[in-house]
Amino acid sequence: MTCEGRQGFPNEGNRRRKCGVVLQGVRAGSDETGRGIRIVHVTEPPESPHQGRRGLRRLLNVLSYSLSGLRLAFRHESAFRQEIALAAVLIPIACLIDVSAAKRALLFVSVLLVLLIELLNSSLEAAVDTIGLDTHQLAKRAKDLGSAAVLVALVMLATTWGLIATSVLLWLWRGEA
Repeated sequence: MTCEGRQGFPNEGNRRRKCGVVLQGVRAGSDETGRGIRIVHVTEPPESPHQGRRGLRRLLNVLSYSLSGLRLAFRHESAFRQEIALAAVLIPIACLIDVSAAKRALLFVSVLLVLLIELLNSSLEAAVDTIGLDTHQLAKRAKDLGSAAVLVALVMLATTWGLIATSVLLWLWRGEA
């Protein structure tokens, strides 16, 4: 329970702060050898005051926030709009071609995975941009890694569709049905 380069954490009653984490109900001291810290008792941290409601009302709030996020992504992210257009083409094709249920599920999942990764990448970029718009090496790395994740998802989509759907679509296009 050491924190590199930091010493002298404030002790407020029975609360000790270690590396930004508050431990409640902790009594700490050296063990018999005097080498480290021994924790005698740790209680659960209190629930966040931002938890909100429970039950059906919570589910409705979560649904509202999720739909708001999708609207914001569609409104502000051109890459998300392009991927939605791709999904609008590929999902009906996946429903129409004659493949097994497992292969159809793979086709659906590959399309939805691209949308999911794009949403995560967009949220990462928005969070980095709130810190500052000036170019920072770690901010650039975070954005590039998010973009690379989208590229990997697109390669997975192309591979999945290439292996499963291409032969079926070529067979239908030739009129051998």
